Amino acid sequence: MIHIKQLKFEYGHHSVYNDFALSIDQPGVYGLFGRNGSGKSTLLKIIAGLLFPHGGSVSVNQFVPAAREPDFLTSVYIVPEEFHLPNISLTKLVQTQAVFYPHFSRVHFDEYVAIFDIPLDSNFESMSLGQKKKAVIAFALATHTPILLMAEPTNGLDILGRAQFKTILARPEHAARITIISTHQAHDLESLMSHVLFVDEGKL
Repeated sequence: MIHIKQLKFEYGHHSVYNDFALSIDQPGVYGLFGRNGSGKSTLLKIIAGLLFPHGGSVSVNQFVPAAREPDFLTSVYIVPEEFHLPNISLTKLVQTQAVFYPHFSRVHFDEYVAIFDIPLDSNFESMSLGQKKKAVIAFALATHTPILLMAEPTNGLDILGRAQFKTILARPEHAARITIISTHQAHDLESLMSHVLFVDEGKL
């Protein structure tokens, strides 16, 4: 569960959030919308413990994200809009990273990769941007963390890739998790969203 009260956050002298509040108590797919620069990515990073609030309180599954406790880090996965990957194969990615997520499912990961039609033995350097995005999404979904945060996941995906993503996210194994997706592509995900969050001028 996610509970945010009186959140304050600034970049230099620019205030992004001031007295912001948000409470999420139910699993589902939450669409996070707002204009460019409204703080969507900042909010996801604060929930993930990658940015630290300048005021107020943030609680995620009864953890304070900024404390970055190991049990918290195993319960949250974030897919940023831009990412950098080492030149390794998907098999190597699973071997080195899955151990940090106790609910990771290799069976589901292989199924998602098959749906996305990505070869397990290909290195990231040889993949297109769309294939890299699919690979990261497949891994993120297979972690089965209670909290999944995604920034613009359908950017860089073709029409087929977007349909494949919706197919995977709609599977029953994801029904019990909280998934927050910041996006400008409402039509891509509107059939999956259970709630819509709109952020404007630092308010919900």
